[in-house]
Amino acid sequence: MRKFLLIVVILLGFGWPTNAQQAANQFRRINTEWGLSNNQINTIFADSKGFVWFATISGLNRYDGYSFHVFKNIPGNPTSLPENSIQEIYEDHLGFLWLFTNNAFYIYDAEKESFGYDHELFKKNTTLPRSNISSLRLDSDSNVWISNDQMGLYYYERQSDQLQRLFHQTDVAASLSTDRVWDVAFCSQGYVYALHANGVVDIIDPESLMVVDRIDFDLDPEMMDANQKLRLFIDSEDNLWLYSFKSGNGLYYYHQKDEKRVFFHPESTRYPLSSGIVSSVLEDSRGQIWVGTDHGGINLIDKETLEVRVEQSVPGDATSLSSNSITALCQTRDGIIWVGTFKKGVNYHHPELYQFQLYRSHPMLEDKYFSNDVNCFAEDAVGNLWIGTNGEGLVYFDRQKNRFRKYKNQPDNPNSLSNDVVVSLCVDHTGTVWAGTYQGGLNRFDGRRFKRYRHDPEVASSLSDDRIWQIFEDSQQRLWIGTLGGGLELYDERTDGFVHHRLGDFNSINSDYVLALTEDSDGNIWIGTSNGLNVLDAATRRFRQYAHEPNTEGTLSHENVLSVLEDADGRLWVGTRNGLNLLDKETGLFRVFREEDGLPDHNIITMQGDAQGHIWMATLNGLSNLKVGPNETYFEFRNYDVLDGLQGQEFNEHASLKTAAGEMVFGGATGLIFFIPMRSLNTVTSLR
Repeated sequence: MRKFLLIVVILLGFGWPTNAQQAANQFRRINTEWGLSNNQINTIFADSKGFVWFATISGLNRYDGYSFHVFKNIPGNPTSLPENSIQEIYEDHLGFLWLFTNNAFYIYDAEKESFGYDHELFKKNTTLPRSNISSLRLDSDSNVWISNDQMGLYYYERQSDQLQRLFHQTDVAASLSTDRVWDVAFCSQGYVYALHANGVVDIIDPESLMVVDRIDFDLDPEMMDANQKLRLFIDSEDNLWLYSFKSGNGLYYYHQKDEKRVFFHPESTRYPLSSGIVSSVLEDSRGQIWVGTDHGGINLIDKETLEVRVEQSVPGDATSLSSNSITALCQTRDGIIWVGTFKKGVNYHHPELYQFQLYRSHPMLEDKYFSNDVNCFAEDAVGNLWIGTNGEGLVYFDRQKNRFRKYKNQPDNPNSLSNDVVVSLCVDHTGTVWAGTYQGGLNRFDGRRFKRYRHDPEVASSLSDDRIWQIFEDSQQRLWIGTLGGGLELYDERTDGFVHHRLGDFNSINSDYVLALTEDSDGNIWIGTSNGLNVLDAATRRFRQYAHEPNTEGTLSHENVLSVLEDADGRLWVGTRNGLNLLDKETGLFRVFREEDGLPDHNIITMQGDAQGHIWMATLNGLSNLKVGPNETYFEFRNYDVLDGLQGQEFNEHASLKTAAGEMVFGGATGLIFFIPMRSLNTVTSLR
């Protein structure tokens, strides 16, 4: 079978508090827009051939990882699907599928791709009843166990080709407890567990077919109703989980070694569930128990502590569950967990499905550590992060202690942050934090108080503008300040004032709107402005300009320069509102890359370079990675979007950081992402 392409990446295990958290499990969604016949899912089944089957209220869907084959009833065609609403699916030793509806069951022959009623088990064994079949399971030797809610348990042994019935005998203590068997499961030792309608589980020796032990779950009387259709799941440690989708009585757990019984229920304070109506239970590859519920989402249970964590749909988050009404859970051999919902299609999850780790404050919580609208980052000497937000002030994230501290403007405190819209950050060589705000000037933080620098028309050495868009410390420990309207400032520590570089000054920049600042390996300072690219030559101490000239090949692609980066090989990249530019330093000419060359969008908002020489670019339509071949023989773009785990399609200007450890951080209006750069398996566009 062809399968979904799983992107295997190294994900960062940062701790995160509950109200500013890393998304725990992220999902992708499949619905009728993808070809599913209906969004109301009854059950999901993975067959031995690698196909995943989705039974809906309007058709049976076979999925190969790329497309659907939909089976429906065709009037006049006796080999078509007899009924469009299949409730349960099982597979037997021959690969036939047994399809159950509310009133009947049918057999699917994959070789003939036809549906019918006949099967060799019924032909060879006329005593095998067609009615009241409650489940069909295969043991590790592919022997068939058919439970019947009126006639006990039927066992078909493949090697001997013999069918035997196990039933209750009043004078035989080792016979079945009752003839009302709802389900069968198998432990790691090969013993057969038969679940009865009264909540008793018979443990059967597969050799002698005798009952060797019993477990009584002591069910609530409502659970023992004739129509409850009880289900049994045995986890990897041979512990038992009992539930019924037709009742609201929660989940029963039995730990065999300790003989401990636990009842999970919405009214329980120690073992709570988000809903008492349980549709399905499975265990993931990490040993965590997934419990699907109606109107309660998915409950994740830690087997060691029995602590419960709830996964639910989050409005506006396309990576959360599409619905809280879970009708089915199924895990395929590749570790993908498939989630069926009521009217919202299918969700699927894998721990390595997403490229990036997403962090955001939970939208339902009022007390957030930070706004999801993230503007900028800075890293201190010990690897902790400063985060500038759009309205929630300045946040310090102590990654070692997993703690946050927020700094906000206090109107009556002149030693507080001057403004809560923090748009630029820098930690200088002394460990001092510089925070630039929009309309609030510059802040200098020594760990105890903020010192404010504001524009004062009466003081010539004051800031020329209070909109501080860039802060950058160069290799000579000079602090450069880029403003929106006041040009480029150089901080003079001796006077605690600023030296101005304004439009119109002698030997200065050609725009007062500074959008980007960086230094190359030769010590030259590059300044992106609203009117092109400027460079302060380290040798001559003079400014040069590179302009955008419409309809002139080799010039900048746009006058708005949003980001400038020198990569690991010394190449200079310039991001603009109309493409990515590569500067040839010898000729002064630019090569331009746009959407037609592989970029997801013309707007190059911010850039970072990794240790492999790849360029990571945030745009207004996702994230792009550029790999340059030896001697620039080729340029490969790999693009990522929200389906890969991005916080959104759009990023904020200069909201990026490469940490000292090589991690990448990018932010936007709906959160931030961390990742360790490496070659991905996404679709590649190559230019030569």
